[in-house]
Order: sequence, then C-alpha cells, then structure tokens
Amino acid sequence: LGNVYSTKKPLPPSRLQHSESLMYLHGSDPTRSTGSPDIALACVVAPSAAVGLNAPPYGSAFTILCGVTHPTSRGHIAPGGPGRNDAPIIDPHYLETEHDRAVFRTALKAARMIGHHAALDEWRDVEVLPGSPVQSDDDLDAFIASAASTHHHPAGTCRMGGDADAVVDPDLR
Repeated sequence: LGNVYSTKKPLPPSRLQHSESLMYLHGSDPTRSTGSPDIALACVVAPSAAVGLNAPPYGSAFTILCGVTHPTSRGHIAPGGPGRNDAPIIDPHYLETEHDRAVFRTALKAARMIGHHAALDEWRDVEVLPGSPVQSDDDLDAFIASAASTHHHPAGTCRMGGDADAVVDPDLR
C-alpha cells in the first residue's frame, strides 16, 4: 500500500534493494518524539501496487509505501483439516478496527505530503495511486481496502519444540 508517482525522467536502478529510505512516525501526532511510532514510510524506487491496481512500468515511477507498525486488528489461524499436510485456514482480518483504518489514512496523507514536496519536483510527474481524485476519508478507506497487504515481517509466530515452553511439539501437536 502506498502512493505511486510517475516520474518526469527515467529512474536509475536502485543500489539498495529498491528501498532508498525509511521513516517512522506517530499516526496520532506526527510531531511526537517519544514512544513507539505506529507508521512506517519507505521510499521505493519502483512502482509498487497490489494485484489489480495498474502501476506504471518499472523505471518510470517511485512509491512511498505505508505500513502500520502496531495494528489492532486480529486475525486467526486454524487447522485446515485433520492431516498435518492440510493447509491451514488463515484469516488475517486486515482493517477490522477503526484505529487501523485511521492510522492508514494518516500514513497515506503523510506519504502524499512527502510525495508532493517541492524537493521532488524535478522527479515527480503525477500521483498515479491512489490518484488526486481520492481525497475524502471514505475514498481513502476504499483505496486502502483494495491495496493493503502485508510487507516485511508479519507478526505471529509460536515456538516449536519438545520442552514445556513450546506451543507445539515437532509433530505439531
């Protein structure tokens, strides 16, 4: 999920796995300097968009990716059948809470502010995603619902082993 901008000139290839910079901020108060930030923004020198959203070709766009670092929505994982080779049923319940939707809206607005900054005038052409018509909270929520996905390191692991601290044994019992 992020704001994708077409460029006025070709982008040079990345030397840093496409993620040139990363910033953390507080969604409830972007000027706050204490406590754990709840938004991550990453400038990526590639168009990054969810399946079904049309992004420009590689080399002609950059993205300011948005992430919520402390979501309050909670999903679940359940066995998909009786066999250990049965695929699990995974329902992440993304965007179930108003808190998560509000923080994503704030993240998109912060990314938009950076993407439209005068320092990027030499490179930025137009905002492709979510696009300049997407302004209201309802429109932002619709874009977020269509574009959100996990990135980097989704949380939620449990220890496997043969001791009392393990959640499951090596046979997943």
